[in-house]
This record gives sequence, structure tokens and C-alpha cells, in this order.
Amino acid sequence: MLKNEMDWVLVSGATPKFEMLRSIAEELGIPNSIGQLRSPVPVDEKNHYRSSKYIYIDKARQIWEATASLLADNLGIMSDVHPKTKLHGDHQFLDSLIKYPVPKGEFDLMELSFVTRRDLLAQYIASCFGSYGRDDRVDIRQSSGTVPFFATAMIALIVQKTYIRYPSNPVPSRTAAKALLDYSREHSVDIDGNRNDAYLETSANSAGGILQSQMLEWFLRENKDQSLVVESTSEDPIREINSLGSGFTDLIVREIERLAEGYKKPKHVARDLMVKATIPLLPKKSFEIVWSRWDQRYIARKITGP
Repeated sequence: MLKNEMDWVLVSGATPKFEMLRSIAEELGIPNSIGQLRSPVPVDEKNHYRSSKYIYIDKARQIWEATASLLADNLGIMSDVHPKTKLHGDHQFLDSLIKYPVPKGEFDLMELSFVTRRDLLAQYIASCFGSYGRDDRVDIRQSSGTVPFFATAMIALIVQKTYIRYPSNPVPSRTAAKALLDYSREHSVDIDGNRNDAYLETSANSAGGILQSQMLEWFLRENKDQSLVVESTSEDPIREINSLGSGFTDLIVREIERLAEGYKKPKHVARDLMVKATIPLLPKKSFEIVWSRWDQRYIARKITGP
């Protein structure tokens, strides 16, 4: 059996993911120390897969192969967030929101001026929602996949999802996308509640250039008479959307701990990358999210059955 004092290593250069994992583990009283290791190689994101499951496993395979020799006896953790959109009423989520694409050999977005970066990101965000009409009801599925692994094998794929159902297209134009980014500039904070001056970089590295929690807040602030529906596993869907957007929630971190403590590592490297279990943590509760004029913020009201 593994010892509790085994270190956890997040294999990702993303600061928000590391901060979220560290913060949740500390809140839950998990004793393992947590480190961070940027992936030694660029990852070829397979976003053409229709199933998020294969996107997560493919990414984990690449990270595992590049990192296994660096892990020693520690637990490696890969986490990815993969939102998809669809027209409300359609059966399946098919349109993926991916990171801002940078063709090989071209400029780095973060080397450009602030105005240019904002304009390029706004154009990209608007293009992600350009297939929907201004008045179309748009559903977003925010899915996070986490793969804990040792140097010898992957353990499992942990999946958690939330669903956000907008009553109209949240970003119908480039002008709206600029307004969203300007709002983010004013209100973006890090995990400790401090002003996040690197929000454009965070947006560029988020799927679709969007932080879902910020878009939700901005949409309701701009459309105070409208409401939207969120389906979530938590009694606090707003917190869950925010934490899931950074790759980790309480449920995911507890699953990592449970799996790691109960897993016996194989003596030899498992070249077939055995994945012992897929653990879907599916949404079961529905909430109406509205703008509270009294509190001047958005709040969640649980939708109960008849």
C-alpha cells in the first residue's frame, strides 16, 4: 500500500490549476505535499475527438510518456477542461471550445500589445459562438477530466461535468466579446481573491478564451431580467463552475486521494496504460441563476420538482 505522505505532482504549467488543487487539498485536510511540473514536451491536443473521454486519455498518455521517468514514487496528476456547446434542444454537444490557437512559427499572443491581444481574443471568442443566432438558446457543457498516474501506469479517468443553459447567445458579436474581456479585466481575481493582472493570458489558455464563471456573471449583469439554468453535483453550483474551470473540485480531489491510497503499483511498466475505471460524477441538481438587485450579484436558487 502507498503511504499517505507520498507527494502529488501536478503535471501542468497552469497556475490556476495548481492553486485550485493546492487550495482544495488543504481545505479537505489531505496530508500530501503538492508540487508542480510543467510538461516536458508540448502536448498535441486531440480536440477532433467527439468524446471528451478520448481527449483526456490521449492527453494523459502523452504526458505520462514524457513524465514517467521524472515521477519517482510520486503521484502524477493530469487535468484538462473541455467545454462544448450546442443549440438548446439539439441532442448532442458537438462544438468544442478549445484554447486560442497559435500556428507554429507565428507570434506569441502575449508578446503583443494589450489592445491587440484583447482584439484578437475578442474575435476568437465571437467566432466560437458565431454559428448561433443572437436570440438562440445556447447550452454549454463544462467537462473536466483528471487522470492520476504513477511512473508505472495510469490509474483512472475521473470525469465531472456541469451544464449551463443560456436563454440567448451569450456572445453574439465581437463587440460583446470585447465587453466580456473588459469586464474580466475589472473583476478578475485569483484563488486568494487578489486582483488578477494576467487575466488575458488566463483567457488565452482557457477553452474558447472564456472563463465560464466570469461569462455567466457578466451575462446576468448585462441582462438583469433574464435567468439561466445550471445543472450541478454541488449545492453551490457557482463555486463548482469556478473550481471546475480550474480543473479540480472537492469531489475530484477526494477521488484522487481514494484511488491513490487503495492502488497497488505494478512492478513493471504497464505499456498498455491500464485505466482501471472511469468515474462519472454526473450532475443531479438543477438551479436557476439570477441577478439579485438587492445583493448586486448573481445568486443560485434550487429548482425543486412539482
